[in-house]
Amino acid sequence: MNLEIDLHGLTHQKALNKVEDILLVSEVYKYRNISIITGKSPKLQDLIINELLTKYNFDYYIPPHNQGVIHVSDSELFI
Repeated sequence: MNLEIDLHGLTHQKALNKVEDILLVSEVYKYRNISIITGKSPKLQDLIINELLTKYNFDYYIPPHNQGVIHVSDSELFI
């Protein structure tokens, strides 16, 4: 199951809260891939990566052709 989150128009704190909620429930609903649309905000991307993705051990990548999105997967789902 895939999910897309659009963070346009949210403050950084609200965006972090929303992403954290989604990441935590992704274990229950078995979302295999989550696309986080940040726009081209390096500050927001750094916050999401450093405060959430690393903390909860999610794998992620930012594609070079669309740097306004972070693709996330839970590595444990693929074991």
